[in-house]
Amino acid sequence: MRLAEVFDTTIEAMGAGGDGIAPGPFFIPFTLPGERVRAEATAKDKARLDAVLAPSPERVPAPCAHFGACAGCALQHW
Repeated sequence: MRLAEVFDTTIEAMGAGGDGIAPGPFFIPFTLPGERVRAEATAKDKARLDAVLAPSPERVPAPCAHFGACAGCALQHW
């Protein structure tokens, strides 16, 4: 996969740092196991979330207004 390439994938597991893991492997922040997502490759094994195409039933709205802007709580959406 080339840098900046956009792709659709399914998140298979959670990594130790709180990122979802897609086949490749690609580590994609703010994703949950079982979700179908669209992402953009940003490094050999990392991608940026563009859209959640099919959310996990475990996804919830993050309670903090700063979620995503600060790096304090990576799993508030779970």
